Amino acid sequence: CDAGHAASCATLAAMYRDGINVAKDWTKAAGLAQAACDKDVLAACRLIGNAKLGGQGVPKDLKDGIAVLDRVCLAGDTRGCVDLGIARLADKKLAGDAQYAFRRACYGGEFDGCAWLGSLYVEGKGGMRVSPALGIKFLDKGCREGSMRACTMQADVLTAGTGVPKDVAKAKALYAKACGAGEAVACKKK
Repeated sequence: CDAGHAASCATLAAMYRDGINVAKDWTKAAGLAQAACDKDVLAACRLIGNAKLGGQGVPKDLKDGIAVLDRVCLAGDTRGCVDLGIARLADKKLAGDAQYAFRRACYGGEFDGCAWLGSLYVEGKGGMRVSPALGIKFLDKGCREGSMRACTMQADVLTAGTGVPKDVAKAKALYAKACGAGEAVACKKK
């Protein structure tokens, strides 16, 4: 990082954020992330965008945090799209736009985006009409591709049987799959 390698600064920023082999320090993390983001390292921009949303190491600035995540998402960082969708969903004025970020993530290979998109349909949030049948398709896609969050949500929908056929056996198998992969919420339900 000291030699000017921006990706190394992004890695170091994440280490300070998480306290990996260094003392956790959001201020250092944010400074390093901003330096790397200024050199177009998307992971660093995602980190600084989230830091601005939470006021971690930098002053809280929801508008700028969302703007940074929007740029990251549009540049192809699908994890950034999930973070953008979550941020938009938390803002009543922007909640209706969350679906676009989640959809971009889901179809871009970040399958937690499928989980979030599926949940919008199941719950009728983010301006979406309630459609558990459509929601379960996104949850199934996310689960098949490796999102244990999607597997857990799909199991919840199948257990409830609201808007889709109830299938407790499949739900139990999905909870077991997600639990086996470390999804603590699923372990409590299996």
